[in-house]
Amino acid sequence: MATLKQQFEESMSCHGISKVTYSSMKNLHRKLEKELAESIHICPDDSGKLLVYGDSLSKSDLVKRTHALQVELDAMRAQSVELVAKAALLLRNEIKQNETNQTWPPDVEQDKDIIPQSVSKFLQTLLTGKTASPQPSERVERLTNSLGSDLVFAVTGGKTKPPKRLTLE
Repeated sequence: MATLKQQFEESMSCHGISKVTYSSMKNLHRKLEKELAESIHICPDDSGKLLVYGDSLSKSDLVKRTHALQVELDAMRAQSVELVAKAALLLRNEIKQNETNQTWPPDVEQDKDIIPQSVSKFLQTLLTGKTASPQPSERVERLTNSLGSDLVFAVTGGKTKPPKRLTLE
C-alpha cells in the first residue's frame, strides 16, 4: 500500500492538492475494494498498515516469497553480527597499538591522547546516530571521553589508565 499511497499522493499533488488527508486515503481504500473486489485482497498488518495483494498470487507463491525474504533477512542479520565483531576487533587493535607508558606523576597533556581517534569516532556515531558531525556537543564529547577512557582501561587490562583513574591512586 505504500507504493499505492505514494502514487496517490503524487497524483493529488499534480492536481494541486499538497496534503492528502486520512479521509482521502479511506475513500481510496473503499473505491479499490468496490472496483476491484474480486481481484484484490486488502488486509491490515500488525501495525495497522494495509497490505494489498492480487488474486493472481497463489498461496504457494506467497509462501515462497515470504520464505525467501526470511532467508535473506537471516543472512543480513548474520552479516551484521559479523560486521560488529570485526569492528570490535579493529577497535581493540587500535587501542592495543596505542598503549603508552605512563609516567608518574601523571602528565595531563599526554593522557588526553589515550583514546584512539577511531574509538572516539565510533562512540560519537553511536551516541549521536550521525556519521558526519562537524563539532559534537559538549555532552557527546564528555560521554565519548568517559566511555572511551573506560574502554581503553578495560582493553589494556588496566595498563593504560585514564586521567580520572590516575587521580584516584
